[in-house]
Amino acid sequence: MGAGTRDDASMGFDVADLSLTTGPPAAPRRPSLQVEVFNHVLTDNSQTSFEAELQLPPPSWAFGRVLLTLDIHDAGSDWDEWDRTGEIFIQDADGAWRGLVPFITSYRTECHWVVDVTHFRPLLSGTTRLKIAAGTSFYKDRGFMLSVSLAFHHALPDDLRSPAPARVTPLWHGTAHYRSAQNHFSDFFTPQAVTLGEQTEAARVFLTTTGHSQVGEFTPSLRTLVFAPVQGGEAEQRYENTLWKTDCYLNPNRPQFGTWKYPRAGWAPGDVVAPWWIDLTPHITPGAVAELRYEPSPYDFEGADEVPDAGAINAANQFVRAWLIEYATPTDAVAAPTLLVTNVVADSAAARAGLRAGDFLASYDGARVDSVAELGAAKTAASEAGKARVPVVVFRGEQRLELELDSGRMGVNLSGG
Repeated sequence: MGAGTRDDASMGFDVADLSLTTGPPAAPRRPSLQVEVFNHVLTDNSQTSFEAELQLPPPSWAFGRVLLTLDIHDAGSDWDEWDRTGEIFIQDADGAWRGLVPFITSYRTECHWVVDVTHFRPLLSGTTRLKIAAGTSFYKDRGFMLSVSLAFHHALPDDLRSPAPARVTPLWHGTAHYRSAQNHFSDFFTPQAVTLGEQTEAARVFLTTTGHSQVGEFTPSLRTLVFAPVQGGEAEQRYENTLWKTDCYLNPNRPQFGTWKYPRAGWAPGDVVAPWWIDLTPHITPGAVAELRYEPSPYDFEGADEVPDAGAINAANQFVRAWLIEYATPTDAVAAPTLLVTNVVADSAAARAGLRAGDFLASYDGARVDSVAELGAAKTAASEAGKARVPVVVFRGEQRLELELDSGRMGVNLSGG
């Protein structure tokens, strides 16, 4: 082994006791479960948002990552010219819409983002309603063409032995108003009392905030999150951060028109809003009560070339989305199937066995089937073994069903895998 910086210089190395160890071949990667949410929906002044009801995988199905893909497409003459606030929302059990993925549209540049939303997995399960919106009124009645999809990537064995998102609790959601130097957003951020789960092993706060109005958009804002355990004996913890994004000019969705390069309070045109993550894990006590407080500071214009008037300062506002994410090691996780039954032919072997459209086929004659090819191989093996009937395992939501059907042609249409 040698290295040199020029023709007449070199360096040698002695290598001793070098060994190479290999393990068993890695298992083939299982295909992710893909869910289309919105496909090229176009907003305008008559419809500024779209909603979708989805059947997402049950919470017990083991996934290591959940990725959300968001696209802004070229809408031609129907494309709005301005940067608008946008968001992907989820509807909670009380019917309220809560923000998951806030974003800002670009100055007429196509955008593509892949956002890790694994921390929201407890919400992204079962019957779920999602909504997408971008702007509330549009110049010349032009809007945005948007697409959203979800990809559920299967967990690896180590994932099942590690803490995973187990509970998601909303903290502060809505618009905070500055109002005055004495208030400076404070009336919005009421203290939040939370009771941690008995099995909670880790906890983090996920917080997205964006500043708006001329002052709110272009003025840094100091804030502090306080974690105050009520039980457990831990001391109060304080986490400070400045709401200010200085790397807008590095946005890969470029170039754009307008002022997209300039720093802003927590956001950039043509970008998803980056969260402030606060790790509470070293200070939590499972099952204990704690209080979370958000303490914004007044704007500081010391050293500024020009200080805005009080009216402009007091008009500042911030869009806030805050969640508490708790993590625990799964106790009831099962390997998620990949083959979705989309149709069952009447009086077929599958119909007689009780399969329904919407079921997921997990195994055939004891063999796990993650693709149509694997199902074909399992059917061939059963036929060659002379089996007239075979067991199959299907999932109907969280319900695991063991059925028996005639071997050979099943009479189903499948997707996935």
